[in-house]
Formats: sequence, structure tokens, C-alpha cells
Amino acid sequence: MLGLVLLGACSIISGEEEDLRPVILPPPGGGDLLISTPGLGNTQPGTATGVIGRGAGALAVYDFDVALDYQGQQITVDQTIEIVNPGPDFWDKVVFYMPWPLQTDRFALSRVRIVQQETIATTIETTEGGFLIVNLPAPISPNSSVTLNIRYGLDAEFTIPIARRPFGDAGYSEDIIQFTDWYPRLVPYVPGTGWYQWEPTLVGQPMHTDVADYNLRIEAPPDIIVASGGPLSRVNNTWEYQVKAARSIGFSASPDYIEVKDDTVPGVNIILYHLPQSDNSEQIEAVLTATRQALTLFNRIYGKYPYQTLVIAENIYTPTVANAGFLLHTGRGFDEFTGRSDTLQLLTVLLPYGLGQMYWQHFVGSNPVVEPWIGGGLTLYSEYLYQEAYDEVRERDFWEARVYYWNPRGNLNDTAYDVDNTEELLRNVYRNGALFMHELRGQMGDDAFFAFLQDYYRTGAFRNTNRSDVFELIGRHYSGNLSELVDKYFAAAEFVTVPTAIPTLTGVPTPGPSPSPTPQRIHVVQGQETVSELAWRYGITVRDIIEFNGLDPEAPIIFQGMELVIPYP
Repeated sequence: MLGLVLLGACSIISGEEEDLRPVILPPPGGGDLLISTPGLGNTQPGTATGVIGRGAGALAVYDFDVALDYQGQQITVDQTIEIVNPGPDFWDKVVFYMPWPLQTDRFALSRVRIVQQETIATTIETTEGGFLIVNLPAPISPNSSVTLNIRYGLDAEFTIPIARRPFGDAGYSEDIIQFTDWYPRLVPYVPGTGWYQWEPTLVGQPMHTDVADYNLRIEAPPDIIVASGGPLSRVNNTWEYQVKAARSIGFSASPDYIEVKDDTVPGVNIILYHLPQSDNSEQIEAVLTATRQALTLFNRIYGKYPYQTLVIAENIYTPTVANAGFLLHTGRGFDEFTGRSDTLQLLTVLLPYGLGQMYWQHFVGSNPVVEPWIGGGLTLYSEYLYQEAYDEVRERDFWEARVYYWNPRGNLNDTAYDVDNTEELLRNVYRNGALFMHELRGQMGDDAFFAFLQDYYRTGAFRNTNRSDVFELIGRHYSGNLSELVDKYFAAAEFVTVPTAIPTLTGVPTPGPSPSPTPQRIHVVQGQETVSELAWRYGITVRDIIEFNGLDPEAPIIFQGMELVIPYP
């Protein structure tokens, strides 16, 4: 058994550890705060409108004014988003992803406008894959910004405790209404290529976006209590939350929520909202204990939690869902809690899982459509690390009950298009990801493995990362041969099933010399690069690379040091 040492022997989680929290820095001359991440350089004030005061890497600010009709089970939303174009391209459009609830007849879009000195209408397009494309009347130049206003309404759907996502993401029960994945979300922009769009899929919840700053104001009936992440201010019936450098924001509300506060973890205020029927001292203490333990552990082995609050709110379905500083925690787990140590308790098992999701799918980003194993595997392995550190019984049961019982199959680099549904994604890709991480740890050794995880958190926080980043960081801490382990988990023909999962060219590149029509570019393959990664990077198709280099279309294998001709788009 691989032991996670908590006292003395393992330097990364004992003694006087280095403060790994993303650093908050005052800008020159005072004013709003800027955030930087060690290893990535400090964020500096820019010239574009609104840049000063943004969170780390944030090029967008979302402002929501939400009118909550609790009895009517619906919300009306006025969403304003200011987006800075960092260059070098000109933008002629802006692209949003519409999460699943916004692709149903429960969603009604009333208007999209550009906000300038005068508010002007614009033309929009919607795609079958769930994208909202806003065409701009004039290109947005580098270091300029555009502000859009979107108004819409969304009805919640009745949800039962055994429901699983995406059903219930905008849902209600007799006691609670909740919204996660509930608003148009800006997709990443790839310089020189365009806005990143993917082929339609309902597998998983594709939250592929850059970090942004969020201001959320919810006007609710007088007797309703609202829960969300970030610092809270309340004036009369308006609840306001603000989160910087985040990938998403969600909220829930109930007339019956009971608030419990805990400040025993240094620097973080834990706030729990639960229903009266869950007002069992053993149950509440189980939640708070698991939260304190998981947060303390992850602070030590990954890096410091970057927010000052962690809010946990009882939800209405089975999963626990992470947003920025906010866990919508399993309502089913509350309902079925028995307190017995010899049975699986969703209430406590899903807390380290949800917090791991916050670390490895929110703080550190990756592509959940093309590479779901990165965030998913580390999320599930975080649950194991918690059990290993605090619960010897559950640690022994983890692999059998949470992994082998589900008989995970397939390849670790399976994409959202290689599985039929979300359950299959969780059963296979996430569990194979946890197995890979465990075997990787065994080969690297504890010191090197946890140094790699700390390095990944510190350099990947507030960024979108990929498999090349992961293996490059592994290589910084381990010089051994991983070929056997990689061959065991990864398919040789990488990503050939999703040749269309590449960015769509919608930007207007900065004018420059026209490339020669004859392919001139040569790329020397580095590390673990794949054909699909290179196609994404250069804005071409997988087929282009295959045809220009005479690769096997069924198994386009490339290797380190190989020279590839890269045609121009």
C-alpha cells in the first residue's frame, strides 16, 4: 500500500510548508487588487477598459441581475459581460456555449445587445451544438473591449433525489431551487485560430472556458435564503456575491435553509446550508469534519485554497457539483445518511470528491471534451487520497467499491465522443484516470509525485492545460521511463475518433504577410504531443496532417523528434 505520510517523513505535507496560495498583489499606486500565480508571472494593469482589478488571467467580467420567482420556479436574467481582446487578432464575433438547460424549451432568449455610448442591437446565430454566436458590427481591435447584454428567462424542472446531471442543473424540489450551468458562457479564444467550438455532445458537462470575474445579484422573495460562493452582502431582498478568477458561478435558494458556520481552517470560512430535516447533529458534524479534513489535506498536498470562503449547500439530486467557492452537495446523501462506518455514505464520500473537482476542474482547467481524464482522474483520485489520510476502512474499500466494482474499460484518452453517456464517462475514463494516477505515484515515489501535483496546481491555476503540460511537469520531477505505463492506459491511435473537435476559425487575424501556398512549416514533435493537439494548435484538421505526412489514417502515430509538415489553413 502506498502510504500518505502526514507527519514528519514527507516534506510536502509536514513541517513549515511554503505558502502555495495564489498571491494577491496591490497594483502600482494602490486601487483594486490584482492576483498572480507563482510561476506564471504577475498580472499587470493593462490599457483596455476594466483590466485593472481583474482576477488572474481574467479577460471577462460577468454581471448578473437575477429576479428569482421561487413560487413560479423560474428566473429572469439580465446578463452583462465585458470582454477584453488581448490581441493579436481582431474579433468580428464573440461565441458563447449554451449549457444543456439553455438548449431546452425551458429557456427563452429575449435580446442580445452591444453596450457602448449607445446600446445597439446585433445579429446572432445559434448552432445545433449549443453555441450562441454574436456577430459584431465592427471588429474589436487588440487591447480594446466589448460589452454585451443578454436577457433571458429560464424555468427550473422538477427534480428527484436519484436524478443525475444534466437533469436538475436548473431544477427544483419541494424545498430547494438550484442553478448550476445556467447561463451563456464564453468559450476560450485561441490566438491566430479563433473561438474554440466542439461538436455536439451531451456526455459530461463541457465546462471549457477561461477564468473570469463574477458579480451576481439575486432579488428574491423576503423569506428566501440564497446560497452561492464568494463574499456575501445583502440589502433588503437582494443577495450579492462576488468571485474573482473563477470558471463558473452557481446558486441555490430555499425558505428553509439553516446556516452553520465554521472557521477552524485557517484563512477559510466554511458555511453550510442545510434543510431542517437534515438538522441532525451527527449528520452536520460529519459534513463539517469531512470538509475541514479535505480542505486541510488539499491545502498541504496540492496548494492553498484561493478563496476566503467555502460555501456548501444541500441540493436536490445525487451528485455534488463544484462552482467557484461553492459546493452544491448531494441531497440524496443527506437523505440516506445513516452514520454507519461500514457502509458507503454519499454525504461524506462526495465532499472530498467535490473539493477535488474544484481544484482540478475549476482552479486548474483542461478540455473536458477532448481530454476528460485529466480533471476527472485527479478529481476521483482526490477522494482516494482523502480516504487514505483519514479513513483506513474506506481506503481499503475505495478501489473495490468505487473503481473495480464498475469494471472500467476503454482507453484513458477516450474523449466525450468515444462513450455513449455521462455514466460511461464516469465509470471508465474517471476511474481509469484514478488508476493511472495511483500507478504513476507508485512508479515516481511519493515525494516526486506530490511535488508534481503541487507544480501542476501552481503553474496551472487559472489556466487551461492539456496532456502535454501534464507530462512536461511529470518530466520535471521524474526521469524514469513511463512507456510501459503509458502503453497500458493510452490508445496508440490518439483522438482519431474526433477529427472535428477542433477550433472553428471565427477570429480575424492581424494582417500580415500572406503565407506561401506551398507548405513550408516543419514541426518537430515534442514529448507526448498528438496529431489532434497539433491540428488544434495550427488551426488545421487532423486529416491535413495525415495526408501531408503520409500517416496511417487508422492509426496516425507520431513520436518525439519526428518532423511533420504543417500545411497552412
